[in-house]
Amino acid sequence: EAAPAEEAAPAEEAAPAEEAAPAEEAAPAKEAAPAEEAAAPAEEAAPAEEAAPAEEEAKSE
Repeated sequence: EAAPAEEAAPAEEAAPAEEAAPAEEAAPAKEAAPAEEAAAPAEEAAPAEEAAPAEEEAKSE
């Protein structure tokens, strides 16, 4: 279940860029946030077991 949170982390890493850039340039970063929220419900709808195999395959490779 913790795996989905890791996928969301990369998007959070983009946040520092907002601080360096003007507020107007930071706007696109906010547009990316809704995409994260939209992805979360999809993951919640799918059984956690389905997400686990995908992670295991990535690690094996």
